Amino acid sequence: MDCCICTVLIIEPTAKRLKWKKKFRKFWQNIIMVVITPNSIKNSFCYAFRGLRQTFNTQQSFRVQILAAIVVVVAMLVLEVSKRDVLLLIILIGLVLILELINTVVEHLTDLVNSKLLPVAKIVKDAMAAAVLFASLIALVVGAMIFWPYIINWK
Repeated sequence: MDCCICTVLIIEPTAKRLKWKKKFRKFWQNIIMVVITPNSIKNSFCYAFRGLRQTFNTQQSFRVQILAAIVVVVAMLVLEVSKRDVLLLIILIGLVLILELINTVVEHLTDLVNSKLLPVAKIVKDAMAAAVLFASLIALVVGAMIFWPYIINWK
């Protein structure tokens, strides 16, 4: 009798787990079928590149940051910077550009919500601009520290 009880206790949770596992798998298969389609991926990329293009066309600071990134990439190639330093510089470039994009979003959302410039809206915009400035200054200092030995030893 004891043996039968043990068998039931062991088999019952396993059956429940299999039932939930099947439901879970079916749920995720449906999610993947609905969310990830070739058209949705294509549309996502189209929207992202449209946002980049609009930001590039409307934001002077973003264009300046892109120009600085191009200068840094050319300098990395000319000075033959080590892989570790290249990785660090690419991370810093990405950080500054991402913050610039976030700054643009925050500015547009603030303008949308507040048609007149309220003190709080001004604080939000100024804080985001300060974040971009701070990240840019950090990138500049780190970039100078990375490039300085290469510039001194350049043939």
